[in-house]
Amino acid sequence: MAEPEGNKIVIVEDEGLIASDLRGRLTAAGYSVSGIAASGPEAMRVIRKTSPDLVLMDIRIKGNQDGIQVAQRVREEFDIPVVYLTAYEDRGTLERAAATQAYGYIKKPIASASLQGSIELALAKHRNERLLRQQRDWALASFGAVPYAVLVTDRFGRISYLNALAEELTGSNADKALGRPNTELLRIIYRESGEPIEDLVGLTIRIGESTSFPPDVSLERPEQPACPIEGIIAPSWCER
Repeated sequence: MAEPEGNKIVIVEDEGLIASDLRGRLTAAGYSVSGIAASGPEAMRVIRKTSPDLVLMDIRIKGNQDGIQVAQRVREEFDIPVVYLTAYEDRGTLERAAATQAYGYIKKPIASASLQGSIELALAKHRNERLLRQQRDWALASFGAVPYAVLVTDRFGRISYLNALAEELTGSNADKALGRPNTELLRIIYRESGEPIEDLVGLTIRIGESTSFPPDVSLERPEQPACPIEGIIAPSWCER
């Protein structure tokens, strides 16, 4: 596992001994604990003041709000990932926690390997989602008004943007398509033989030059007839 890069973490835990133990473990693992809070209002103050990279949130905390309610506020007000800590695994609690789109869920008692693994996965997922949002915003500014279908991928060929015409053409929803391999949507075949063509997005990424679709190809679509298409795939050299 890669070594932590000094990421700042806020601990929201109302049991002093557990919070102290977590601080020690995180510090030993190379993280920086920027604050500890025991209640929702205190957690929001600490998060607002320290701007951490991640929040470890116990579900049962002091006050009128539990950790799930506080995590929802964190999600709405800050772009910071939350990982839950809890000894409770009842269905209702899990469903409420899932609805806040948290980045992880660690069961107490907490194993050190599980703690660091969950933190690193959450940080990586959050970085990837932030990159996808940045790519989407760039694509919206660049292609929002063009009169043809546009599909944008990252440098790994994963989809980061579809405009409305591309959604209609592929039969895919942009939100559900984000992060998926482009080959799941661009199922392009030769019309005569039905054989799939090479992954042109991957080819374009490798050679760094624009690539045109071959002649006489069609796009296979779920629950719709194949559609004859033509187009070009071009690399973007904008800063990521």
